[in-house]
Amino acid sequence: MKKEDAVAALRRELKAGHLKSVYLFYGEEEYLKRHYIGEIIGLFESRFGAPDVVTMGEDFSRDAFEDAVETLPMGASGRVIVLQGVEIALLQKADAAAVMELLERLPQEVVVIFTYDDAYLAGDFERKKKREARLRELSKRCYTVEFPVQSHASLMNWAGRRLAAAGVTADEEALDYLLSRCDNKMTALAGELEKLAVLCGAPGGGRVTRADVQSVAMPALAADIYEIVSCMTQRDYAGALRRLDACRKNRENPVAVTAALGTAFCELLFAKAAADAGKTDVEAVLSDFKIRPSKRYFIRQYLRAAPGMDRNYAQMAVRVLAEVDILQKSSAADPWLLLEQGMERIHAWKS
Repeated sequence: MKKEDAVAALRRELKAGHLKSVYLFYGEEEYLKRHYIGEIIGLFESRFGAPDVVTMGEDFSRDAFEDAVETLPMGASGRVIVLQGVEIALLQKADAAAVMELLERLPQEVVVIFTYDDAYLAGDFERKKKREARLRELSKRCYTVEFPVQSHASLMNWAGRRLAAAGVTADEEALDYLLSRCDNKMTALAGELEKLAVLCGAPGGGRVTRADVQSVAMPALAADIYEIVSCMTQRDYAGALRRLDACRKNRENPVAVTAALGTAFCELLFAKAAADAGKTDVEAVLSDFKIRPSKRYFIRQYLRAAPGMDRNYAQMAVRVLAEVDILQKSSAADPWLLLEQGMERIHAWKS
């Protein structure tokens, strides 16, 4: 079953009133995980009455879990236990076996939900391999759903529906730009949609523009990086420094900013190569150069700018940023100052 199909299947199961004893939720999209935990609690309440909700994470232990399963508080109709990032496999062997055995005989009025965020499967290959194996073992006892980042098309439709419900419309470019500033993450997107609905709402209906998005949406790092590159290619050095200062105030990692700028200039080169070859389809460029779908808006803008862009300038920028990256990692100098000096070199370049 495809990942998105698994989410749809869960939605159908809950809508039909089918409640499982044990769930396993993992993946990048935190918004949907929280949403469906809420749906499970709501279904539980409709069937048994309001449950007591218990959350365990680093404080998890066999004794605490057994107590939560077997002892209900006075007046509660049942309990929903949410286990966040709990590593049962790392417990003592006897404790792990006892917990797994308890999952097989949960009382009807108890539901257990395991949740793991994207960071759980990050890291080196060996750690990832071991954790994937643990998830597979745990999934044999659970109703398991992976929540991936949603497709661009799905998010565009979802955002449009949310705005429409508030009596507001938006053109495709404004929504595309909004998604790029939220890095295609639903949690950030939901908050920005609420602000835009308030800002643009009007009797008879309002309309969201790109300028509205820029005025209210807190940008992800990728959006700040795009703005810096855009300013640099237009020789607006002061504008680039203002946006770099915004990154600093947002407490971004300067080494990460340098790496992201290098990647963005590479993507600008990819767009230039595609445009020079007569390829202007955004989806084809994303696919050919293995670029994340959340950067769709930026790539479209790069393609538009490509005819007037000097390939040598972008190549030089990539080389300078690579040098800055090495200095940041090997020098005691202020990494922000090193990046500013690198940007000054890029700005001063003459073809």
